[in-house]
Amino acid sequence: MTDLSDDFFETALAGIQERLDDLITQPKSEGDPPDKWAKSFSALMKAEADAKARLEDHRAKTFAKQHTRYEDMPPPTPEDEARFDAEFQKILSEIFGEDEV
Repeated sequence: MTDLSDDFFETALAGIQERLDDLITQPKSEGDPPDKWAKSFSALMKAEADAKARLEDHRAKTFAKQHTRYEDMPPPTPEDEARFDAEFQKILSEIFGEDEV
């Protein structure tokens, strides 16, 4: 499935909103005779709700990719742990004014 951008959804929502505004302000147009107006209005409302849901889903997935949960992070390497421990010991010695903690 193609990953669509926020701009796509924003543009689609703007088009749907414009069409809804047209239906509301001019309900008896040639494109939507009175007997089909309700169906057109209902379809546009559903399309708007679907587009908003897809946009929120897309934003949630994008947010999840950018902000990974701690549980999803890989474990640190032994080198990373040693580097962290050395830096932590250095900070503690500076705080407490000791040579070694």
